[in-house]
Amino acid sequence: VIFSISWAWFRLYWYPLKVLYTSTWGIYIHHRHNDHKLVLFFNCMLIALQVLHIYWFYFIILLLIRVATGRQSEIEDTREFEEETTKNANNGRPHDD
Repeated sequence: VIFSISWAWFRLYWYPLKVLYTSTWGIYIHHRHNDHKLVLFFNCMLIALQVLHIYWFYFIILLLIRVATGRQSEIEDTREFEEETTKNANNGRPHDD
């Protein structure tokens, strides 16, 4: 729950308010007479990142709903650690097959 609240606060509120606003209007106001092609490219990338934040937050909300309704009782960690544990068992050397 704390993760989802912090995600919404920092990535869906503060990021557009501070970063996107400054990179779009701040650059435009202070550098009106310069060429803006590169700035436009980076602003498009920042806006694409904001779209990804919204997309990921949708899945965070779906997970919270599944846990709150009881359809998913436990959250499993799906990351794989086989390579790391094999490397540690071989004293830091990669596993030879």
